[in-house]
Amino acid sequence: MGDDHAGRQRDLGALVDLPIGASVSFLLSELLAPRPRTPISNIATVTLPTGCAKWLTLRITAGAMNPAADRATIVRIHADGCTELHRPKFLRATGGYRLSLPAAEIAVLCTQVSSDVLRGFDERQIRAAIDTKPQPQGVSQVAFKPQFAGQPQRVAVRDGDRYELSWNHAGISISARWVSLPDDAQAYPDIAALRVFDRVSASLRTFVTRSDVTKVAAGVP
Repeated sequence: MGDDHAGRQRDLGALVDLPIGASVSFLLSELLAPRPRTPISNIATVTLPTGCAKWLTLRITAGAMNPAADRATIVRIHADGCTELHRPKFLRATGGYRLSLPAAEIAVLCTQVSSDVLRGFDERQIRAAIDTKPQPQGVSQVAFKPQFAGQPQRVAVRDGDRYELSWNHAGISISARWVSLPDDAQAYPDIAALRVFDRVSASLRTFVTRSDVTKVAAGVP
C-alpha cells in the first residue's frame, strides 16, 4: 500500500492458496511520490487450513517395554513449522521439547509424504507380498513356526517397535503403521512402500536428537 507519483493510493490485494512449505512472490513496478501522503506498508495475513494444524505425526512405541510405561517417541509437526517432540524415559533428556522448522525443511517433508507409494500404504497387501518371499536373514518383523501343511507361517513378533505415521494431504487424514520398520525395509528393499515409509521415519527421528530444541513443561505432546 502507498501513493504513486500522482498522489493516488495504490493497493495490491491477492488471495492465494498455498500447500505446506510453498511460497509466493509479487514483483511491483511503480513510480512513487517523493513525499507520499500515506506510508508504504507490506502486510500479509496467513490463515491455516481447518483441520491441518497438526500436519504430520510420527509415533514410535517400544514393543519390548511394559505397556504401562512411558515408551513412545513422538514427533508432531504443525503446518506453521512448530514441532513438538517427546522423548520417553528410556532416552536421555526425557520429556517434552519444541522447535521451529524453516519453510525449506517443511517443503522437503511435504515432498516425502506426498509420495503416491506412501499415500497408498496397505499393510495387508504388504504382508501378503512378504509371505510369498523366501525367509530373509535377520528379519525381526516375522517369525516362523512349523505348520501341519508343511509350510512355515509368518507371525508378528510382539516385542518389535511399532511405527505409526499420520498426516493430512489435501484435507484427507492418512496413516501408515508397521512393526520393526527399519529391519523390514532393509530385509525387503524391493517393497517400495516400506522403503519410503522408513525414509520418512528416519528423517523425522533426527528431530528427536537435535540440539536446537526448547524444553517445555508438558509431557506427551
